[in-house]
Amino acid sequence: MIAMRPSFPVRSEEHTSELQSHSFISYAVFCLKKKKNNLHTNDSLFITSIRYEGLHRSSDKILKKSLPFNVFHWVKASDIAKAAERFYATNFFNKVTYQLFPDLNGSRLVFYFSEKSNGQMHFGFYYDNDLKASLYSNITFYNQFIKDTKFSLTLGLGRSPEIDLLYYLNEGPVPAPGVQINSNWVETFLYDDQRNKTASFTYHISNARFFLQSNFGSEVFLRGGGVLTNTVISPRIIEGERTRTQYSFYGLFGQLLLDTWDHPTFPTKGQRLQMSGNYTSNQYLKPFAQLNLRYSFTIPAGRKLAFLPGIYSGASYGDSIPFQYNYYTGGVTETIKFNNFPFIGYKFMESGPGITNFLFGRLDVRYEVINDLYISLIGNIGYQNNNLENMFLKQNMISGYGLSIGLKTPIGPLEAMLMTSGESFKIVGYLRLGYWF
Repeated sequence: MIAMRPSFPVRSEEHTSELQSHSFISYAVFCLKKKKNNLHTNDSLFITSIRYEGLHRSSDKILKKSLPFNVFHWVKASDIAKAAERFYATNFFNKVTYQLFPDLNGSRLVFYFSEKSNGQMHFGFYYDNDLKASLYSNITFYNQFIKDTKFSLTLGLGRSPEIDLLYYLNEGPVPAPGVQINSNWVETFLYDDQRNKTASFTYHISNARFFLQSNFGSEVFLRGGGVLTNTVISPRIIEGERTRTQYSFYGLFGQLLLDTWDHPTFPTKGQRLQMSGNYTSNQYLKPFAQLNLRYSFTIPAGRKLAFLPGIYSGASYGDSIPFQYNYYTGGVTETIKFNNFPFIGYKFMESGPGITNFLFGRLDVRYEVINDLYISLIGNIGYQNNNLENMFLKQNMISGYGLSIGLKTPIGPLEAMLMTSGESFKIVGYLRLGYWF
C-alpha cells in the first residue's frame, strides 16, 4: 500500500476468490474484507484509473468489455466486488483479487489475476438407472496456441460411453468462433401397452458443430452455427428381421443458456433457461425446423422449504420429421443428448417415437429435513402428439408423480425416487449418484 496523506479519507478493500471443486464444477466463495479504521462513510468511489495485473496468457480485452463501469465514474464497492466475481466466473483464473489506492482525485483500482495452468485433469463417477454407471475423465487447456481460448476433452466409459471435444475463443459478448465434436452411445428399448420391454437397440449419434458464441458474464451464453449429424441404430434383441440403419443430416442450430442457480443440484435460488432451435435436412428430406424450451426457477419459502416449477416444450415444423428427431420422453436424466426429455413416472425414452410436439409442466416441492438431506414431492403433467392442432385433446395428456429423497455427499448428490404415471400406476424406482461433466 502506498503512503497516504492523513487528511485524505482512505478506503482499502481486498476481494478474494477461494476455489472449491468437485468432479466437474468449480465455483468461488467470495469474501469482502473491510478495514474498519479506514472505512469511507460514502459507499461510492470515484475511479481515476483501472489496471489489470498478472495476465500472461490472457488478454485484458475480455475483462474490459465485461466491466460494467469505466474510469472517471462513481462506483459502488459492491459493483467492484461483482466485477471481480464476474472475472472469476469466466473460469480462466484460479484467483481474482483487487485493491483500491487513493490519489488526489479519487481512487485507483487494480485487479490481480492468478491464471489457471494448462493441463488440468479431473476424474468423476456418475450413475443413474437411465444411462447406468460411467467413469469420466476431463482434461482442459486454457490459452493454448491462441490467447483467450479454451480446449476441453471429456471421455466417458461405461454402458453409455461418450466423447466430447470443445475448443472456442472467448471474446465476451462479441461473437467468436468455436468447434464442438461429440459422440454418444446408449441402449434404448421399445415397450408394449403394459410397459414391458419388447425390443432393444443401440443408438449412436455424432455431431460436429461449427459456431459463433457470445458470453454475457458467467450466466448467459448465445451460440449459433452449422451442424453435421450422423446417426446409427443397431438392433440387439428384436423379433423379426431388422437391419442396421445409418443416416446423416446437416443444418443450422442456435442455443441460448441462462443459468443463475446457486448450485447445480438442490438449488435454493435462481433460474435456468435452455432454448435451442434447429433447421435440418439431408439429401432425401425436405427441410424441417424444431424449437425446444426448458425453463425452471426456484421460489424459496423460508429457510427449509422451496418450490421449483418448470416448463418443457418442443415443437416441430415440416412435412416429414425423421424418427431421429422425434421427441422421446421419460426417465429423470437431465442431460439431453438424444432428443430425450425427462418425465416423472415414465422409463427412459419410453414415450416415443412418433411424438413431434409436446408441452409439459413440472413442480417439485422440496424440504430440507436436516443439513444436506432433502425430501421432495415431484410431479409432471402435459400433452404430447404429432399434430399441434390436436395435441391438447384428453387422450394426449400424460402425468406422473412421485417422492424423492436426496443427500449431498462428498462424491456428489445422491437421489432416490419412487414414482408412477397417471396412466398405468406401475411403480418405477430411480437412483442417481454423482455429477455429469
